[in-house]
Amino acid sequence: EQAEPLLDIEPRPIRVLHYEGLVNTNPKRIKTVEHLSQIKDAATLFRYWQATGSEEAAATLRRLIAAWTDVYVPTGNDVNDNKMYSLLVAYEALRDTFPADQRERIDGWVQRVGELHEKAVRKAKRFTNRYTKSVRLLALSGMILDRSEWIEQAEAGIRRFVSESLYGDGSSYDLKHRDTLTYHSSALRPPMELAML
Repeated sequence: EQAEPLLDIEPRPIRVLHYEGLVNTNPKRIKTVEHLSQIKDAATLFRYWQATGSEEAAATLRRLIAAWTDVYVPTGNDVNDNKMYSLLVAYEALRDTFPADQRERIDGWVQRVGELHEKAVRKAKRFTNRYTKSVRLLALSGMILDRSEWIEQAEAGIRRFVSESLYGDGSSYDLKHRDTLTYHSSALRPPMELAML
């Protein structure tokens, strides 16, 4: 019921995300959130495709993926770039169904995401929710492009996060230093999603 009305949606990508660091009432963030609602639609369509194999859903997902990767410029900002997570997961599953020239272009975009977040993972000094977001993007880029060194680096990154930022009492670096359950749970989500992938 949620997916079927989305089968004929047209892409509405934006080049720059005005999200991280802005309050919810900021007009630029409000506009960005309106566009990003389409990424949630893509996640719904992807689950529908997984359950049904609908070619119509796959075609819509291909349109969305192609349009967003054509327009959005990855910056290495872990919060903003992670808004593309659902599209990356869908691309990983549907990659072989794209025409070769389109696949080559999107692969170049994924390469850029991977390079930016490989650098962030390698240089990290604190292993927080922002770190695990970069680890997730690095792992997913490695899966898509069959870059085993990125996957291995991401696996090592998860181990580092667990050993250095999760504590025996169930708390974390984020919870102790930021005093918010939101950061704590957002640090845990990427490792769990990677385990599912």
